[in-house]
Amino acid sequence: MQIESAKLVVVGSSQFALDASMRLPSTGLDFLSSSMNWLLDRTWSTGAVPKTITNFSIHLTEDQIGKLALITLAIIPGLAAFLGFVVWIRRRA
Repeated sequence: MQIESAKLVVVGSSQFALDASMRLPSTGLDFLSSSMNWLLDRTWSTGAVPKTITNFSIHLTEDQIGKLALITLAIIPGLAAFLGFVVWIRRRA
């Protein structure tokens, strides 16, 4: 006679199982069905349901692209270098 171990699914909130969360596509519905299938030892059907693909695009002007490049390529690394220099000077003192 083989004794199987107990199974338990612990969730921090029940918000994923509310009616509003059960509309497709929903990760709550995916999680609930996978959890139930795992608890019932139906491991062949615990896979994730394919999600619908949503495409989006960002339309930026040349000015916005320039500002974005300046921030990501100069200001943020420059700020990190400056803070590193300040920490280095304070540790030397």
